[in-house]
Amino acid sequence: MLPYFLIKGNGTAGVLALLPGLLLGAIIITSCAFWNKTCEGYTLFPALTEMLGTFLGKAVGFGFVLFYASFAVSCLYGFIEVINGHLLLETPRMVIAIGIFLLVGVLSWHGLEDIARTATLCASLVLVISLLMLMGSKGVFSIENLLPVRLGEPESLLIAMRQSFFAYGGLLSLFMVYPALSRNAHVSKKLMLAMGVSSVAVSLWIILALGVFGQYSTGSMIWLPLELARMIQLSSFLERTEALFAILWMVVVVANGGMLVWCVTEGVHQLFGKKKNSWLHWGTIALLVGMGMQTKNVLGLLQLQQKLSMLSLFWIPILLLFVIVGSLRYRHRQRREEGLGL
Repeated sequence: MLPYFLIKGNGTAGVLALLPGLLLGAIIITSCAFWNKTCEGYTLFPALTEMLGTFLGKAVGFGFVLFYASFAVSCLYGFIEVINGHLLLETPRMVIAIGIFLLVGVLSWHGLEDIARTATLCASLVLVISLLMLMGSKGVFSIENLLPVRLGEPESLLIAMRQSFFAYGGLLSLFMVYPALSRNAHVSKKLMLAMGVSSVAVSLWIILALGVFGQYSTGSMIWLPLELARMIQLSSFLERTEALFAILWMVVVVANGGMLVWCVTEGVHQLFGKKKNSWLHWGTIALLVGMGMQTKNVLGLLQLQQKLSMLSLFWIPILLLFVIVGSLRYRHRQRREEGLGL
């Protein structure tokens, strides 16, 4: 949904709203690298309790879990709305939600390494989708549609900036993912590459949509990638390009959703000090399904994302502040103990 918020009301100039998100992304990556170097060998929750004490560490850890859960619900239910609103119109929304969450639940149960390998495959699929769109847009893309670049609704730009901030806040998952893959550098590099490819692809889709549909039409599209796939004729024998796109997109969503759900379920396991427990795993996923079903339709999902984007302006910096301060305190304590010969 991020492209919708970016373009609505401001057209090409709305891309400026990505700047706060990019800045936040750089801060999260830098903070994660510093924390991981300071607390090497620790996963997130043990590190937090070691740095901040048991009570405060678990409270901050619970804040991370809540963010992961809200982000996972927001992302996965966005795709569920696409399926329910455009492809499976007669299928109950609950059935689609259960099906999607069963897929990501099974994937997350098998562990992060399987998710990372699947994400690598998905990066290739994203490239295929992007190339198909690029080829299909040759006859209808116009650079004139990107012009003029001017702000139309400053208020919409502020909303888009909040959405960008929330979207890039998803990089907080690195605090769970990176320690788990630290012993497998090859898989870790593949996962980071896959995340980078996905980010570049989204930017390409925005530019293509603006060049094909124009600024006004693009700003009114909620599911921008699906509309782009539907309106572009790739070849004479591909009759329903949006169906092809939805299939490919589903593979990508399941992989990304698997990683997000893994962050939630692994966080819950660490929060309660449990090892792999099927009841805790599937109970957490059932809770995520229930959370998402509170949004009755796409309008409800849009409202939820706007509320979450507002909360993220405080939520994300507070979490990062605790991690950074805790890391500094932990490093200071280590040096003091080394100085005392303890």
